[in-house]
Amino acid sequence: MFTGIFAFDLGIIFNPKIWTVMIVLFVLDFYGPIAKFIGLTRNTSIVNKEGNLLRMKEGLAVDALGTIIGAATGTSNVITYVVSAVGIGEGGRTGLVAITVGILMSLFLFLVPLINLISVAATTGALFFIGLTMFPNKNELKAYSWTDIVAIAIMVLVTFWTFWLDKAMFAGFAAFVILFIVQGQWRELNPYLIGSTLILFASILLS
Repeated sequence: MFTGIFAFDLGIIFNPKIWTVMIVLFVLDFYGPIAKFIGLTRNTSIVNKEGNLLRMKEGLAVDALGTIIGAATGTSNVITYVVSAVGIGEGGRTGLVAITVGILMSLFLFLVPLINLISVAATTGALFFIGLTMFPNKNELKAYSWTDIVAIAIMVLVTFWTFWLDKAMFAGFAAFVILFIVQGQWRELNPYLIGSTLILFASILLS
């Protein structure tokens, strides 16, 4: 389990076949934490009156550092997880929850061979429940424009259809851009959104 620590192979960067993987992982790791921070803190007391999360920059910096450490030590990215919604829903509010869960999980490492016998499909119920937990309620949906709802619906459908998050994100971003252009609101488009759409399109072409 320690063979992956600092086992860098930088030469793989020059392989065109890996470029699309790098682009997809970058975009997912760029937008993923932002979406998770917003979704996980939406109904907590750590957001201000406007619903904005304070010290988002610091949170993203910690998440980025965790990603770098995870890559260097040969393990999965140490990033923000949507499953934290379960702990928050049960009353967890501080980092002590994560520490407690980590300790408890480490005590069951000897059960890993047994856990590997369980099909990945068995996690579907838990993931579905987490998705429902993070889904906006009726009052929150009223704050979304029809453009937002259409783009989100397209991303959900493409995810079900292709099982590819990069394709789903591209479809949603592209739909959002097109709808804004059609409505004559192209001046309001965020340049980061346009850039991300082009990057995702390039990753699809390279795949």
